[in-house]
Amino acid sequence: MMVFAVHYKAAINDITGDRDLNYRIYELSNNDWVIIEDMVHTLEVFKHATLLFSSEEKSTIANVITTMDKIDNLLTTTIVSSSTRRPIHSSVRKALNLAKTTLNKYYSRMDTSNVYRIAMVLHPSLKLEYFRLRKWDQNWIDTAEQIVQDEFHLSYKSHDNADDVEIVEGGDAVCRLSP
Repeated sequence: MMVFAVHYKAAINDITGDRDLNYRIYELSNNDWVIIEDMVHTLEVFKHATLLFSSEEKSTIANVITTMDKIDNLLTTTIVSSSTRRPIHSSVRKALNLAKTTLNKYYSRMDTSNVYRIAMVLHPSLKLEYFRLRKWDQNWIDTAEQIVQDEFHLSYKSHDNADDVEIVEGGDAVCRLSP
């Protein structure tokens, strides 16, 4: 809706500025337009993230961290770079800081679940290199690697026994559960 409004800003100003139509109470000030334009640029990334996580074909556990990193980078650069170019409106800056705080809250919750670390480490194109390239804390990377090794030994290595596998008709392998 805001993208539409920015695209048709001139027409909206003409309509709301016409006294005969009695829409002047809806007229936006220049300050209002600045706020809307600032928001439009940053909200697009949230729209793309929402669509990604809503997609059955593209949504994976590994996408969560990479997408959150992209959002965090966007928020950080928007907040920081606004001091070098035209400053973003203070209300938009506050909203971006709140979004960053919320993102960091969810980010920290991922540390309580091993699933995210395992998914990232086992992802064919990410692995531990993803974290190294982005200069994540080495202790976090070491812990992620240890979690994957522990899970492997707990769930798979102990079951790596030929006696637990039976070949059935058709050549399929079936794992027998030992008591």
